[in-house]
Amino acid sequence: MRCNRGERYRGEGRDLSVAERVATKTKACGCRAKIKLMFLDYPDRTGWVIKADPGVSGMHNHEFIHYREGHQPVSGLSPAAKVFARDMMKSHVRLASIMKVVNERFPDDHPNMRHLYNLKENDRREAMDGRDVMQQFLHLAREHNYIFWIRQDELTNVMTQTFMVHLRLTDILRTYPHVVTMDATYKTNKYNMPFFGAHYDDTL
Repeated sequence: MRCNRGERYRGEGRDLSVAERVATKTKACGCRAKIKLMFLDYPDRTGWVIKADPGVSGMHNHEFIHYREGHQPVSGLSPAAKVFARDMMKSHVRLASIMKVVNERFPDDHPNMRHLYNLKENDRREAMDGRDVMQQFLHLAREHNYIFWIRQDELTNVMTQTFMVHLRLTDILRTYPHVVTMDATYKTNKYNMPFFGAHYDDTL
């Protein structure tokens, strides 16, 4: 087994003292440290043995990495940072702006954008409580007092059409019935299909 900071793939005769590393992130420093694992099967001794070379190959030529005790794990934010980020997400603040503020207020968490994306996704899944996308859609419609109507395929029970409107908008429509504005939001979903379609019959 060799040190992962060695130059084993760079050639044996390379002069490391004059090697130039321009704009590189490599951690290789030419360390020749290595150990051998051998299985001994002698009458008086049996088992695995770790053997190190007595010369240069038995020593590292670099300092070891020191890890701080109790260092915040990279996998997530602190509870206080999560509460703060959730409050900003509820106010519809952009994640880039949230990231900037969280980085200033909680520098010891070493936050990054992946933390915020994971937090947002976990909160979304927790709010769905095991429901699929369409079940969550109908749940939110009921929760926020929307009037909705759906049409399903009789054979597959797949929803094919839906209509929803808020109670406040129905009151506005009754007050001002002469002008109706419709926003089609045309072809902005991943299926490249319109969200809105109008069908009419002008026959008498």
